[in-house]
Amino acid sequence: MPTYVRDIMTPYDELVILNPNDTIEKAHKIMRDRNIHSVLVKKAKSSLFWLIFTDTDLLAAQSSDEDESSVFVGDWANMATKIAKPEWTCEKAREVMLSNGVKHLPVMDDAFQLLGIISSKDVIEKCRSGRI
Repeated sequence: MPTYVRDIMTPYDELVILNPNDTIEKAHKIMRDRNIHSVLVKKAKSSLFWLIFTDTDLLAAQSSDEDESSVFVGDWANMATKIAKPEWTCEKAREVMLSNGVKHLPVMDDAFQLLGIISSKDVIEKCRSGRI
């Protein structure tokens, strides 16, 4: 029996969503305290587009030698160009992650409303293929 994205995603009400003008310092603290590897950033109130700020973005921002308290998350976050659908199987999510080199996929419905997020960690831990 397949496992679906909707069954293993982090639901919307548990997501961390920041504003583009929140600082890297704030994102870093939240990510550390919650032991998470990404936060979503709402690009604009009326926009359907989302940015994602990951631990890799945090590494890059820290290497810039700028003060985390004066640099904004929106300056380092990347457009979430790939999404997952809740009805996808784990295998489909894994395939999209691997073919696009991403570790996080926002989960959206057909109207492009954000429902949650799925990470490579979710897929690894909750989508056992029985092979290897």
